[in-house]
Amino acid sequence: MNHADFYPTNNESINKILSQLVDLNQLISNEDKNNFIKYIFYGNLKDYQRTINMLNLMNNWKLAHKMLSLVFSEKNINENGKHAARLSNIVFSRYYPV
Repeated sequence: MNHADFYPTNNESINKILSQLVDLNQLISNEDKNNFIKYIFYGNLKDYQRTINMLNLMNNWKLAHKMLSLVFSEKNINENGKHAARLSNIVFSRYYPV
């Protein structure tokens, strides 16, 4: 068995994985949402929504983490900062629920 066995190779497999994942909008509380918009997206609701929508299309944590890292870098946000870490933890929990 090699690493390729762990990754879906067709749209049907990807859609099946995505259908089993919880929508991030359900995982993010209103308080967290407001904090993310304020402290990560600098008040830009559309930018926040676009990012969450794109994250919802990610079928695994590796891709989602890479995207989050790009967003944080682009916005000069410390990945280990309070709000960035909170968003990362919520996104992680989407793929690895407790």
